[in-house]
Amino acid sequence: MPARPGRPVKPADPREGARAQLAYDMSRVRELAELTLEEIEKITGVSTSSLSAATAGRQCPSWRTTAAFLLACGEDPEVWRPRWEMVADPRQRRAAGLPRDPGQRAVYERLRPEHVTDVAEFGLGLSQLKLWLGDPPLKRIHSLSHREGHGIGKSTISGVYQGRKLPTEDALTGFLVGLGLGPYEPEHHQWLDARRRLAAQALEHSRRRMRPRVPDPLRRPRLRQRQHRTQSFRASEQQS
Repeated sequence: MPARPGRPVKPADPREGARAQLAYDMSRVRELAELTLEEIEKITGVSTSSLSAATAGRQCPSWRTTAAFLLACGEDPEVWRPRWEMVADPRQRRAAGLPRDPGQRAVYERLRPEHVTDVAEFGLGLSQLKLWLGDPPLKRIHSLSHREGHGIGKSTISGVYQGRKLPTEDALTGFLVGLGLGPYEPEHHQWLDARRRLAAQALEHSRRRMRPRVPDPLRRPRLRQRQHRTQSFRASEQQS
């Protein structure tokens, strides 16, 4: 039975690829649920323009829109999650967080503290850890770190995993505690050890740069030879 009259929706052409196929199947689910876009908007709070775009197939909708659409139509979004992952861009996948289904979560790998080799990877590993632990907002991390006696500011928290510079040990501790990864957790100490290792490497690199250069005994004679050739060339130009 077709859906009741509402906003006209041009169906996606499933022959155009995986994204269009996903949009087409979502349209079919809506038709089977006998819902209009306006009715789904009332159920989900997602605008009809976003819902219409989700089934048009021209671009991948956000996971929030996709999940809300499917729930309103009586579907389990987690069953559809792998198909959405195939057509979503990296930014959308990061914003969506990890799947709730344990089987789907298992395929995700993150950078472990013992494998980081520089500051950028250190920040990336902490970002992935935050995502893995449910991607809590800064306000929650800030609140929990203060409650556990390792309070750090919100701006400091965001700087810990930006990967621009190595955070202080206190800031890293506050961040880990704010994620619920307390000192009793082995990975808490693994991240601290990784930070100390990178700090030691940075110190050694700085010392090498500060060491005085050994004079090159051949440099000065070569410089005199170049000066002599330049003077000879100018003299010959003046004579001509």
